[in-house]
Amino acid sequence: MSSSIILREHSLTFPRLLCSLTFLRYMGGGPRTFPGGLNKWQWKRLHEKKAREKEKRLLDQEKQLYQARIRSQIRPN
Repeated sequence: MSSSIILREHSLTFPRLLCSLTFLRYMGGGPRTFPGGLNKWQWKRLHEKKAREKEKRLLDQEKQLYQARIRSQIRPN
């Protein structure tokens, strides 16, 4: 009698355990990729390039403002 109860309890817990293990997914050990499938160095170079381009845009904008200010000072004289 007691062995049948133990078997019944065991048979109920085993599928639950098996079910929980099947949904457990370990992360793969492959290479770490960044968005777009880039590796670390491609990502780093891309962002360095974007930073250089942004700095260049800001300098060009500042240069245009400076030239406009110079032109506006020359006109009234």
